[in-house]
Amino acid sequence: MGGVRAMAALAVVGLGVMPGCIVQDIHDRLEETSLEMADANRNLEAVSAQLATTQAMLDVRLAQIDVTNERLRETLGRLERLESIEASLHALDLHLASLRRTLSNIDSAIPFLGIVDSATDEETAEEAAEEPATPTPPGSGAPNGSGAP
Repeated sequence: MGGVRAMAALAVVGLGVMPGCIVQDIHDRLEETSLEMADANRNLEAVSAQLATTQAMLDVRLAQIDVTNERLRETLGRLERLESIEASLHALDLHLASLRRTLSNIDSAIPFLGIVDSATDEETAEEAAEEPATPTPPGSGAPNGSGAP
């Protein structure tokens, strides 16, 4: 029996000298994993705060873009109306040029009436009748882009 006791004592001393227990090793690994997860959670919270700030800024910018788009739609509507007015003014220019030629013809047939004041009016009428319709640059004030009244 003395041999069994000696072996049991040797086993207890051997277990005490061994480099750690499996349970202690698992505990240490779980603690390391817990610390790494806490660090990852802090990083995710920082990223989440940055995303919230970015989303707020995007919401403001989208509202500004919506206002700009509405103003552009209004401007396009005005431009369409101005283009129709330009076409009407060009037709009026052609009609007035024709009327000037008619008055000039009457004046040359009946010179004592004095309807046409000078040769400049005749030249202006001929130029307006010969010019094709050209787009008027905005703000130029000229109805057919030529600068002639």
